[in-house]
Amino acid sequence: MLSTSILPYQSRANLDNSAAWGISVVTASATDKVYTLINPTWGSQAPVSFRIPVGAQPSTGSDHHLVVIDGSQELDLWDGWN
Repeated sequence: MLSTSILPYQSRANLDNSAAWGISVVTASATDKVYTLINPTWGSQAPVSFRIPVGAQPSTGSDHHLVVIDGSQELDLWDGWN
């Protein structure tokens, strides 16, 4: 599977798992605070309420990517800087 799906594209792939360009992934628990997030860029989307663990840090690269998993739900933040 790897030889046909990933290896042919390895020279163009960004598979960096560094603090700058990897994707930070955290898991929320029932005791984590619920935050209401409003997306000012895409104002047509409704606010989202989601649990985010204390100390969750996005990647340090320019996109500040952060993924939060809460049970069966996922919140994928681009520019998730605090």
